[in-house]
Amino acid sequence: MPSERELAVLSVAARLAAAAAGVETVTRGVAPLLARRDAAGVSATEFGPPHLALLVIGALLLLAAASGRRMAAAYRATGVIALNSIVLVALLEVATSRAVRVEKPEGPQAPRDLFGRGRDSSSLDSIARDALPVGTRVRYDREQDWLEQNQREMRATKADYQPYVVWRRAPFQGRTITVDSNGVRSTPGTDCRPGTYTVFVLGGSTVWGYGVPDWATIPAYLAQELRARRAESVCVVNLGELGFNSTQDLIELMRQLQAGRVPDLVILYQGINDVWTAAQNGKPGLHFYLEEVAGRLEGGTRAALGTSWLAKSNLFRFAAQHALRREAPTGARLPGYMAKRWIAPDSLSAQVERLYLQNYTIVDALAREYGFAYEMFWQPNLLVGGKHPNGEESQFRQSEADKGADWIALMNRSYARMARDTAQRPHLHFMANVFDRDSMALYIDWAHLNPQGNQRVAHRIVAALGDTINVRPLAVSRPKRAGAGQRGGDQ
Repeated sequence: MPSERELAVLSVAARLAAAAAGVETVTRGVAPLLARRDAAGVSATEFGPPHLALLVIGALLLLAAASGRRMAAAYRATGVIALNSIVLVALLEVATSRAVRVEKPEGPQAPRDLFGRGRDSSSLDSIARDALPVGTRVRYDREQDWLEQNQREMRATKADYQPYVVWRRAPFQGRTITVDSNGVRSTPGTDCRPGTYTVFVLGGSTVWGYGVPDWATIPAYLAQELRARRAESVCVVNLGELGFNSTQDLIELMRQLQAGRVPDLVILYQGINDVWTAAQNGKPGLHFYLEEVAGRLEGGTRAALGTSWLAKSNLFRFAAQHALRREAPTGARLPGYMAKRWIAPDSLSAQVERLYLQNYTIVDALAREYGFAYEMFWQPNLLVGGKHPNGEESQFRQSEADKGADWIALMNRSYARMARDTAQRPHLHFMANVFDRDSMALYIDWAHLNPQGNQRVAHRIVAALGDTINVRPLAVSRPKRAGAGQRGGDQ
């Protein structure tokens, strides 16, 4: 063991060595400040971030050499404070988790219960999964043996990024849900061999089949009815996607046409998401969660990774919620996204109608150019029309009504405008009254139908098509229809 004198000598030597290192570091940092000769032989000075860093490191080393034991004591104290702070934050995070969980949004929310992650933690939020507990389903569905399996598979589905439309289902194989490599849900009983009469069905989650098995979607029932009406095979392609509005449907149709997949008939079943996304974004034609998707792009991956964990913490959300409450008086906080942006239902409903009719005009132009028939249907929901709701459907309706009068007014005024304008457009059908005076349980929430509801909608669509389903495209357009029934290939 070294003696106390030897330890003292070693301590002094260590301090001198640290000081020498600090002096050297400072010297190396200051040296670039000295005059140098540039190309013209003129004296100039340079000082940049690397030199500043060297100066700081040198100063810290000098301070450490001079401080000795005081530096070690300060370091230990800092470590104890940091550890206690981490423990305190963790306890607060746990304590606020319940308070945040019971907070309920005041306005019409986009379907966050449908949103899931993509294939990794940094992928965009995308509409994906069913989080409805079994107890919220109407009695018809609770008695079905496929329900729990369908809910498990819905929660397991994910979404992939797709150009222009932003997302589509990732490939998935289950007992009640099947999605192919192109993000297209399976339509049982369809025959898509080349030359088969081909029908594209586009829309949001109501077309895709949220809450029902593959065989109980609207496209699946359409395939049955069309096959019976035409007495031959038909190819019905379910191009619906959770959350899509009419603008995304239009883009999807254009991408199919660009890829050479031109159908005989296009059916577009829309309405709810056109109003819903307008309420969320403050104007029509924009997809769900525009700000979140834009934030990922504009903030970059590093910004998203650096801030997402904080924004999603219970402590941060709890503080933000209560800070916003103190900031705005109760009387000034109107319900919903519209109130946040001070948009009146009358003005926004007029914008929804105008944009949808513009999309109608574009579809009409594409149909003329490519030679396919088309029909567009404005869909029903529990917030409008004259359906006689049963007990559970009444709860769905009341739950939405509780979110604010402006939200209900926007939905009703948008639908009233569309009801008025369908008479002026031969390929546009208003279906919001399809369940008027009907008391049968048909909805699983305020927007989505059970299998019986989907079957009745499909029947009404086929009835509205009339002789359209017996007409093939014009011969002059057939060269553009190569591969109409083929869903594979890059787009």
